[in-house]
Amino acid sequence: PSFPTRRSSDLTGTFPCADCSGINVTLTLNKDGYTSEEVMEDLTTKDKGSVAYDAQKKVLTLTSTEEKGKEQQYKVKEDGSIAFLQEGQEVEGELASFYVLKKK
Repeated sequence: PSFPTRRSSDLTGTFPCADCSGINVTLTLNKDGYTSEEVMEDLTTKDKGSVAYDAQKKVLTLTSTEEKGKEQQYKVKEDGSIAFLQEGQEVEGELASFYVLKKK
């Protein structure tokens, strides 16, 4: 099946942060693209844009329409969660599990 699905899909997680307690990420994927919200203590950043899915590599590419040149990639896992890709590679090591967004 292709990703994203026809219905809206909400994924959440908390990414590590060097100088705060964590970045709470909410990502909504739907047929029209994506919206995201990142909350870091008292700062909230919202974004939206288009989604492309490479079925062979199982990689989602999010291209922002709000911030020029901003692109993020996520690998779609078997369980439906998605792992943030840093320069095309999954984050490794002890922090790897913190770079995963799971369905709500």
